[in-house]
Amino acid sequence: RIGQRSNFGLTQDVTEDLPRWIEPINGARALPVLGLIRNAANYAILRSATVREAAAAFRASSQDVREAQAAKYPQVSLEVTSRYSQAPASSYAQSLRGTPYYVATASVPVYDFGRIAGQVGSKVASYDAQGERLRSARETISGETLIALIELARSRALISATDRYLARMDQLA
Repeated sequence: RIGQRSNFGLTQDVTEDLPRWIEPINGARALPVLGLIRNAANYAILRSATVREAAAAFRASSQDVREAQAAKYPQVSLEVTSRYSQAPASSYAQSLRGTPYYVATASVPVYDFGRIAGQVGSKVASYDAQGERLRSARETISGETLIALIELARSRALISATDRYLARMDQLA
């Protein structure tokens, strides 16, 4: 699951985060409004610092899982020592003849009493928690955007009603 492409990317369409009760009310007439809501939610999510922070934490936790899983595999290290790191030579000729030597070591975990599995399990749980945090941040931003759009529409309707009322009062006067 960890190595696969995640659905938590910030460039994808986030309409699945919008509440399910947002459906077209009067057929095609409501579709532009739904499109507006989708675009506004996508824009807000892409610009949100909270979502960006959650996405970065999610990507970092994914790397932590991979690092923990790597402990299962053989570890190989190579050490190179040159003449400059050896003790000083007694003559100039000996100092020029210092030969580098190499040491290669390998280690393979045979049995670790569940330590690696526990670390991987902990990292996977952290990964899942970060994914939920990102999903929650996206849903929160989507909801806040929807509320702001509803308030904007309500204010526009109030202004329109007020303009009609004033126009009617001018006609009566």
